[in-house]
Amino acid sequence: METFVLNASERELVGKGAAGRIRKEGLFPAILYGADIKENIKLSLNVLELEKLVHKGLRKTSLVDLMIGDSKDARRVMIKDVMRDPVNRAFIHADLFEVSLDHKISLEVPIHLIGKSRGVADGGGVLQENLRALKISCLPDAIPSHFEIDITDIDVGGAVHVGEVALPEGVEALQDDALTVLTVMIPRVRVETTEGEEGEEGEEAAEGEEAATE
Repeated sequence: METFVLNASERELVGKGAAGRIRKEGLFPAILYGADIKENIKLSLNVLELEKLVHKGLRKTSLVDLMIGDSKDARRVMIKDVMRDPVNRAFIHADLFEVSLDHKISLEVPIHLIGKSRGVADGGGVLQENLRALKISCLPDAIPSHFEIDITDIDVGGAVHVGEVALPEGVEALQDDALTVLTVMIPRVRVETTEGEEGEEGEEAAEGEEAATE
């Protein structure tokens, strides 16, 4: 797994006014927390630097070497949450979580589907995805970027369950093995009648009513 490098600086000022001032400098506020951190550390991150890392593939499952100020010692972290402006998508705030390489963590890892189901392509089935991510537990260095499921040979009525997803060594699924990840549903058949058919049926019904009253 690729490890990214992110620079940060500690900040003392807090509040909307302080956040507005650092944003004018191309920065935005963040906090660092973790099991061994007694009090959250207030940080400032560079907007452009984080944007570049995102374009390079940084995601919530990625490990990041955080360099704070002039310190030469990196702190291994994960980006747990990022807030963006709903209009211009600018970074507003970030939560960074410091991990320990010898302690397991729990997180969700996305599921990627490979191929096109035979039941969809040839049988007219409908693919229903019940899970788009898998909840797992593992050491930070063993976090997979995603899980791949080849759905090519899945026919109509077929399904994939959590217990059937291939997991790397050291990775444990936290969901029940019988939980359905995806299934290829049988398409619903809608019976439609034309106006002509409806008219004929209405005429037949009317004739029947007349005969019954004679």
